[in-house]
Amino acid sequence: MLPLRVPFFVALQSLIILETSGQCRSFEGDRGALMYRSRGASAKEKRCEGFTKLDMAALDGEVVSVTRGRPSYYSLAEEVITISAPVMVAPFRLDCIGRARVSGGYYRLDMEMATGQTKFVPVKDVLLEGKVRNDLLGIVLLESGTRDVFVPATVSSNLRKGAVGAADSLFVKFLPRIVLRDLALDVYDAATQELLYSTSLTALLKADNEVMMGIPVAALGSSSSKERRVLVQLKSIAIDGGPQLDRAFTIVLPES
Repeated sequence: MLPLRVPFFVALQSLIILETSGQCRSFEGDRGALMYRSRGASAKEKRCEGFTKLDMAALDGEVVSVTRGRPSYYSLAEEVITISAPVMVAPFRLDCIGRARVSGGYYRLDMEMATGQTKFVPVKDVLLEGKVRNDLLGIVLLESGTRDVFVPATVSSNLRKGAVGAADSLFVKFLPRIVLRDLALDVYDAATQELLYSTSLTALLKADNEVMMGIPVAALGSSSSKERRVLVQLKSIAIDGGPQLDRAFTIVLPES
């Protein structure tokens, strides 16, 4: 039976939603020319990007990346990252949010996108000098106006000609802010409450260390509906009576 409790994100996370005006947030910038500000020479590059002095992660941890395949790009000046949203029947707006923790600094990317849209982020503007490698970058596409409804992003590059790693899986990256004992991931069909997939990590997970878990797309099955929603539940075991994780969020999947 699907758990009835659907945890919520803490108030800090409300800051990640873009303003309707499209203007950049008033984050205190960091690293001089690499500080968070408006960037982009064209409509498809328009974004807010750079380093801030504020760690925007929620106090008890949060989902920092939901992608189809692993983000894949080269750390070269001529490289341009492509961030693509899947085509959906309902063309709702999305908030694209990118984050990375690099040598004590906090990288941040914000863009507005539509389903089926691709936008471009030149590596030379911030990512190259800021040393944000593809294994550090987390990308989420949030249904605009929500804090826990995600659409899988595809993060690749011009130089790789669209190739991505393990495109047959969804990769979820979670950043715990507390020490956890083990981590279980269960995926349910949001309509039928059927358990579709389970996996787990058996280890002591340190605070502020990102954890990535894969979900095979084939395990989620198919549906005649135009789009499907699955509920992902993350749970951990409490350590010595301390806090434990119980977090749920929704992933909207395009038509198979």
